[in-house]
Amino acid sequence: MIILATSKTPMSFTRRVASSALAVTFAAAASACGKKQQAAQKPAVPVAIATVRKAAVPFDVTANGTVAPMQTASVSSQVDGILTRVAFREGQEVEQGQVLFQVDPRPYAAAYNQAKANLQRDRASAAYAAAEAARYDSLVAKDYVTKEQADQQRTTAASANATVAADSALVAGAKFNFDNTTIRAPIAGRTGALLVREGNLVHGAAGTSLVVINQIRPILVQFAVPATTLPDIQKYSAAGPLPVTAYQAAPQSNNPPDSTTGDQPPGTTVAPPPQQRAAPTQSNRGNGAGGRSAGGPPVLGGGVTGGHPGAAPGAPQSSASQSSAQGAAQGTAQGAGPAGAGQVTDQTDANGVSGNGLSGGPPGGSVTGATNMTVVPTGPPIGGTLSFINNAVDTATGTVLLKASFPNARGELWPGEYVATVLRLYVQQGALVVPTQAIMTGQQGTYVFVVDPQANTAKQRPVVIGRTADTLAVIYSGLAEGERVVTDGQSRLQNGAKVNVRAVTAGAQPTSSGNESAPSPGRANG
Repeated sequence: MIILATSKTPMSFTRRVASSALAVTFAAAASACGKKQQAAQKPAVPVAIATVRKAAVPFDVTANGTVAPMQTASVSSQVDGILTRVAFREGQEVEQGQVLFQVDPRPYAAAYNQAKANLQRDRASAAYAAAEAARYDSLVAKDYVTKEQADQQRTTAASANATVAADSALVAGAKFNFDNTTIRAPIAGRTGALLVREGNLVHGAAGTSLVVINQIRPILVQFAVPATTLPDIQKYSAAGPLPVTAYQAAPQSNNPPDSTTGDQPPGTTVAPPPQQRAAPTQSNRGNGAGGRSAGGPPVLGGGVTGGHPGAAPGAPQSSASQSSAQGAAQGTAQGAGPAGAGQVTDQTDANGVSGNGLSGGPPGGSVTGATNMTVVPTGPPIGGTLSFINNAVDTATGTVLLKASFPNARGELWPGEYVATVLRLYVQQGALVVPTQAIMTGQQGTYVFVVDPQANTAKQRPVVIGRTADTLAVIYSGLAEGERVVTDGQSRLQNGAKVNVRAVTAGAQPTSSGNESAPSPGRANG
């Protein structure tokens, strides 16, 4: 007999398993809810903001330059003799016609006096010959003398007159040599080092320079710019002289050292005065703002402050079409934002600038060959005007030589000095601008974080940057006037993140609510 036994699971065990599974499910749900609540309670990111505004932004061509004198005169002696006197000090300012040197005049004075005596003698002989010729003319009429005798007397009188003329020329030559024993300044300017000292023998035929004079008031600055900017320079200079600003390579202080500071030891770094220091920017964001840093060394180069913001500083552009292609590539960046933001078209915007960023400014004005090169000048600005455009382009460098004239009344510029030059073509009125700190660069191109004033959230939006001028970036598309952009704190932001406005950058003022900003009336030209 076989007995079949069946095993039954106790009900209590099944209930325990079900209870455990339900507990795990509840725990997971509770954990998810906690994470959501924790994410919802994430603190707002402190940021600084600025308001998108319209301003007058200049279009500048920057380049390296060298200072050259308006005139240079090498003073030499025109006569031979001993240098008996030096009538100036080395490095002295002299006027035109001022006495500089004195050569021993005694032999030339004697020659001059001798020439004058010979002239007086021959004049007396000429007067007697003229009287004789007149007497013979009266006698030949009465047949007292022959015509041949009368003709001979007239010939003698004419010869005496020629001798007088020759003596007059000798007197003039002797006087010229005598006068040249006193050497005068041919131009007004500053003298250089004395090349020949008193007591030395000088020779007129050798042409040895005694001193060199440079005219420094006014003075010239010569610099070369890309040939692609020549059409614009010619066009805008037709209306009048274009302004040129020169910046010295090192700042100067008009305050002498006092007892507290004194002279610093050799090799000490001298920082520019606070009012001349460049504003710090976040150059590591790749926004093409010129890589400017506070108190840093000057970055000098040739080019135009504008063009494609992603280009490397100083990168040459072969044609305007290349700049156009780069601007179009920026315009096709995809990202969050209003419809059409970041798209480049052939239409002009409210600033009068075309979508590709190659035209704009005054009526009929266009900008070609723009490159992203920004000069960071130091020292006080010195104003002048463009005075010369070379008649040929240097085929070896692709540049054209320009010269600017500066009054240099205070003598700030010195011949041979290196300076940074800024040639202003025009000022674009009503350009839409933001601080360069607000511009970010990503895989999709340039963008900014726009702050929503209602929800206090920051949203990423692609923009097209036309060019930069000092601390401002000109916006061609992607933003509207009055919108607020983040200028500091972007590294902690994500699209849609909550923000807490802790500061308002230059160019904007906070409103009564403390979370909004308004354009500042100052610094209209960037």
